[in-house]
Amino acid sequence: ADLNIHIVGRNAVVAVNKANADLPSGRTLVLSSGAFEVSDTAAHPPQARVHFKLDGPAPAAAEMLRSERLRDIADAPFDPSTIRGTVSAQVTLGMPIKSDLPPGSTNYAITVDAANFSADRMIMGQRVDAALLRATATPQGFQLKGDVRIGSTPVSLEYRKSRGDPDAEVRIAGTLDEAARKSLGFDAGDAISGNIPIRLSGRVAMTAEREGRFAVDADLTPAQIDGLLPGWAKPTGKPARATFTLATKPQSIRIEDLLIEGSGSGVKGTIDFDGSGELQSAHFPAYGFSDGDRANLKIDRAADGALRVVMRGEVYDGRGFVKTAAGAASSNPSAKRRAVDVDIDMKLGAVVGFNGEALRSVDLKMSRRAGEIRSFGVNAKIGRDATLTGDLRRGSGRQLIYLESGDAGAFFRFADVYTRMTGGQVAIAMDTPSADNAAQQGALSVRNFAVHDETQLERAVSNGGPARRGGNT
Repeated sequence: ADLNIHIVGRNAVVAVNKANADLPSGRTLVLSSGAFEVSDTAAHPPQARVHFKLDGPAPAAAEMLRSERLRDIADAPFDPSTIRGTVSAQVTLGMPIKSDLPPGSTNYAITVDAANFSADRMIMGQRVDAALLRATATPQGFQLKGDVRIGSTPVSLEYRKSRGDPDAEVRIAGTLDEAARKSLGFDAGDAISGNIPIRLSGRVAMTAEREGRFAVDADLTPAQIDGLLPGWAKPTGKPARATFTLATKPQSIRIEDLLIEGSGSGVKGTIDFDGSGELQSAHFPAYGFSDGDRANLKIDRAADGALRVVMRGEVYDGRGFVKTAAGAASSNPSAKRRAVDVDIDMKLGAVVGFNGEALRSVDLKMSRRAGEIRSFGVNAKIGRDATLTGDLRRGSGRQLIYLESGDAGAFFRFADVYTRMTGGQVAIAMDTPSADNAAQQGALSVRNFAVHDETQLERAVSNGGPARRGGNT
């Protein structure tokens, strides 16, 4: 150390121009512009006021704060082995001069400017990086606030840890893109595209596991969603919001008290993921994306890894569900849908389709493996008490889905294929849908039907003779 000592009567001042603090690890901190002052050396014990500037690597500062003499005072939240960067700190201390300082006898105020800072597994198991960051510490606790990157995501961060509290309080506001969602353990594949603004607040444990519990508010309006949940397709710009409690552990992620609002009756439930972000189970006592939906949904992962989806209810808008379950092409043309092994068991009083048509007393079962439908069966009522049945058959060396109904017009209106047909018997045999085979080939047979108010047919009839008005053509 390079220092000057000035004593006048009972007043003593040690001015430190420059000094080095050599730590056990070999790291070094540089102290400068320091002063150690005792205004009354005769007091028992004498009181000292200290201030100085401290510069050096961030791991060295963390190591010093975790030393035996300072550990109880500083309550430092970082492990020296997990942080990087350089620090410049202004330190002010007030303490009695005693060989054994009692707890709480030291007052201090520390302001730290950290450059190129990073800390591993700091929040939700993710690394935190910042080009420039300011932190403050007092006997009441530690606070960090600024613009940082969590994983690869730029966010606004507030981090507070009160002295003696085993948990830290965290507030985060930012926008999650696809890479950010993946790094945080929410890899939804092509089911979500676009950015999602979020606000997160909660507590994270300072133990090695860094377990946390957070309240999350996500604005889903800018995102396009197709297939994240069975039957849910939301275009970009359509308002939707999700709120939930996020509980994080090293080997699991749990979403509790989930509420998705935007249109319809909404979704309420709980979802469990493993440490890699794979869905393990979900329970939705309320599940609907259209007005009037009254259904519930339960999902569990079976021993073979497939998801078992069980749906029950009175009314459900199934226009998106059937397309999602069958592996139809995504509304995102640039996306490549990931094949999910799934078993579906659906029993509903009514499934609403297009053009005011609905299936009634629906009983549907389907199994899909490696992107291919392995089993399929459906029984329902349609139109004027006609039936709709379907199963999986083998023909011409390939698997075919076979559908048959006694009301072809109602079936085509339900599927939004054609609206001006009434009656008729329809039989359809087509290739099984898959992620790589969005367009299916097959055979369609319709007989004993009527077409009404079809302009093209009326024009054709008019060319050959007088058209019949007001009746079937």
